Amino acid sequence: MSAVQIMQRHVEEWQKDKDDISEKNILTLLEDEEYKSLDYAIRNKPFLTAHKLLDLEKCELHAKLRYVDLLPLPIEKENDNFTIGSGVENAITLSQEDFSDRYAVVKNRSTNEAKALAESGKELLTQGMYDTIHEARREFHSSPHAPKKLGTKNVIASYSGYVLKAEYDGFNEKTIIPQELKTCANINTFEKDFHPGNEWFEMYAFQQSFYSFVYELRNETHYDYVNLFVLDKYDWSRSHKFVLGYNTILRPRYDRVQRLIEKWKLCEESGMWSVPDLSTMEGRAIFRNSSYYILPMMDEYKKLISATTF
Repeated sequence: MSAVQIMQRHVEEWQKDKDDISEKNILTLLEDEEYKSLDYAIRNKPFLTAHKLLDLEKCELHAKLRYVDLLPLPIEKENDNFTIGSGVENAITLSQEDFSDRYAVVKNRSTNEAKALAESGKELLTQGMYDTIHEARREFHSSPHAPKKLGTKNVIASYSGYVLKAEYDGFNEKTIIPQELKTCANINTFEKDFHPGNEWFEMYAFQQSFYSFVYELRNETHYDYVNLFVLDKYDWSRSHKFVLGYNTILRPRYDRVQRLIEKWKLCEESGMWSVPDLSTMEGRAIFRNSSYYILPMMDEYKKLISATTF
């Protein structure tokens, strides 16, 4: 039995009785390093998450292919920004020994030696990437706004027939304040653009609203705010703390969270997942940006796109 099948069994047992043993089994497996290394869509198959709902809101067809059909992404591209971002998080939350077990620093990631390390399960970093991660970790630990320690925390709750999952980068159990860690290219540009209505702000705000919704369902109480700690990948890392309040940011988005959960349920139960409106520029952009655009199965939709006439 695979780890995902074991997780599915634990989830089904918890949905029936909401017993502490099943919940502990779920939370323990979520922290297992081997389970955490699985592809996002696969390891989260038994759960409904914020990312699934955000993808559903953007494109129902993409959400179905990614999370229901578990169709692998056609092109797996190395994304240094993502690698550095997750590397910073792991450098801060893991011990030095665990970090060294997960990563290997190489001069060239295309050499046979590097490929052998990758096949052994190591994530490869160039010296420049490692230095960037090190600088961000140094900035985090020297900042007066940062918590002294950051450790992940998972929370699950049941809603409308689904098990919802929130995954915090850190959680202060004494003050009941979540800590989230993000990286960006330039903290000054990020701060200037980070406001309601901005795409990145709305994405983070929705994610944290979903987490707050899950926490409140599970604990029948809420926390007052979330601390979002942002580090940049500049030559010398810089940081800033953003505070997302419950009354101003989190609670007002609960309606959107609930609407998307019900929309997911309707799509799943009916088997109907719509395609973006290909008669509009916005719909065509969403369709073309899908990782599945190059698949032959998408050709039937491409035929629906007429030429743009001036």
